[in-house]
Amino acid sequence: NALVGSLQKLIVEEGNTEAGHQKIKAIVDQLNQLVPSLNLAYDEQANSLNKTNAEIYNNIDAMKQQAEAAAAQQAITEEYKKQAEAQAQLFQIEGQLQEISARRNEIETERAAIMKNLGEYAGGSSVEIGKLNKDLAVLDEQEKGLIESRNNLSAALVTSGQNVDIYTMKAQGMSDTEIRVAQNQAAINQMIAAGVEP
Repeated sequence: NALVGSLQKLIVEEGNTEAGHQKIKAIVDQLNQLVPSLNLAYDEQANSLNKTNAEIYNNIDAMKQQAEAAAAQQAITEEYKKQAEAQAQLFQIEGQLQEISARRNEIETERAAIMKNLGEYAGGSSVEIGKLNKDLAVLDEQEKGLIESRNNLSAALVTSGQNVDIYTMKAQGMSDTEIRVAQNQAAINQMIAAGVEP
């Protein structure tokens, strides 16, 4: 925008000099490099541009919107990658939790059998029960860690989904204010769906 202002000033103040023409051409070239779709041209004889300021600004704004939409699309792609990784981790965690549950069931079954036969095998039973209790404690700690990881990943997925929504709205050209309004409306709709008074 500063270049466009400088360009207009040069045309008015120095447009009738050879040095002015060179400066104007340099700025026109610079603008065309920055905004390839601009196709701006300077007519030395008429000392004028082939586009009005409004047309130049519209072209610049359109390019900015395209760049923002492309950046938003890239961000969406990155969020989808994060979601896929988190889903894969969640799948692994669920498998590990199932393994822990199965091992816990085995240990508890074995412990119950020992307890039932405690009268018959009193000598070695307390040592075996102590070992099984330690095994259960280790499983409990592993399970706690996995559940915490699962909860963190689930929260990250929710955040990533919200980010995708924001980037999608940006890619559609919505302003930050429009995005906030849409987010607030979505939150109100969720509250209503959950039976909570907004």
